[in-house]
Amino acid sequence: MHVTISCGQLNTYGDLLERLLPAAIKVNIVSISETEVRSISRFIFQTAMEEDVEFRRGLPRDFMSFTGEARRGDRGEGRERFLAEVKRLAEKAFEYASVDRGEMGCKLVIFFTHF
Repeated sequence: MHVTISCGQLNTYGDLLERLLPAAIKVNIVSISETEVRSISRFIFQTAMEEDVEFRRGLPRDFMSFTGEARRGDRGEGRERFLAEVKRLAEKAFEYASVDRGEMGCKLVIFFTHF
């Protein structure tokens, strides 16, 4: 008998960023379909998670205590450190939006020229 318990599944920086990107895209570009936005986001972050361990790291267990609309104005050390890490990884994720990655890569490059 074998039992595997995974408490961090779908709770990584890559998973978080994959959910945040569509919202950012929707705010900045209205001429792209929601399906294509999700597809782009999935492509970027699944590739990033496969190739880079940093995107597979688990989120801090207490991240919900210093994030969200109610905490927007807070300046706590944990919040600042967390937001800096999310921003750093989001910027790093754009390395995976390359023309060399085929048709989806071309769409990504076209998309990012609008930012």
